[in-house]
Amino acid sequence: MKSETQPYEKIREYLLGKASSEDSAFVEERFLGDEEFYQQLLVVEDELIDQYLAGLLPDEEKEPFETYFLAAPERREKLRFTRNLKKYVKRAEVDSKPVAQFVTPPPKRFSFWSNPILSYSLAAAAVVLVAFVSFTTYQRWNGPPHAGQTLAVELVPGVTRGDEGLKQISVTADTATVELQLRAANISAYQTYRGVLKTAGGDEISRQENLRTDSATRDRVIYPLPATLLKPGIYSVKLSGLNQQNEYEDIARYNFRVTQ
Repeated sequence: MKSETQPYEKIREYLLGKASSEDSAFVEERFLGDEEFYQQLLVVEDELIDQYLAGLLPDEEKEPFETYFLAAPERREKLRFTRNLKKYVKRAEVDSKPVAQFVTPPPKRFSFWSNPILSYSLAAAAVVLVAFVSFTTYQRWNGPPHAGQTLAVELVPGVTRGDEGLKQISVTADTATVELQLRAANISAYQTYRGVLKTAGGDEISRQENLRTDSATRDRVIYPLPATLLKPGIYSVKLSGLNQQNEYEDIARYNFRVTQ
């Protein structure tokens, strides 16, 4: 990233998939190790959702918001929860209006929704609960594979950090191959694709070229890896496409955590 004087704009462009590959790499490395930067990123993420629900999102940002920003399941859950929360608060405000001007209002009762600090804390706790339930359900229906079989894992680009949002992959001793299914809204007619896998420290442990899209869906690139490469820890994947000029163009980046 050439300048840090406007982190707000850089973060917003990243969340909408409009940032350059250099800026995207900087943001992803920064939010993994800088708690203050990550909190600022979450503020911008919430602002985008609020503007979208209020109809205040600029026209040129609506399509990236719906196709790129909402590609992450946790963001779709946050959007759904925020929409329902706003409806509840609005309904509560309507119900609390006095019936007539001269009717003596009832004594005020304490409410979580009347206190902005408590209401936002409750909203944040509910988002975490939804994410936890979704992850638990996924784990229940997608248990460890049989011996020697392939573990297929779908990854979407976007911001994921910490145990609350980072994709968790359980690689057991019975797993022979981990098949990363790299989804991206902007995959176009590239000849082939290249995947580069790195650790959180930046060490490259795998580089594969001539990767192809899934023949059935055409919306994801298949990146198979030997399970022995993936030790417990955090990893990142950079996906690039080979264009007509035989040059690789960066398409998207993905992050995930491997557990025992």
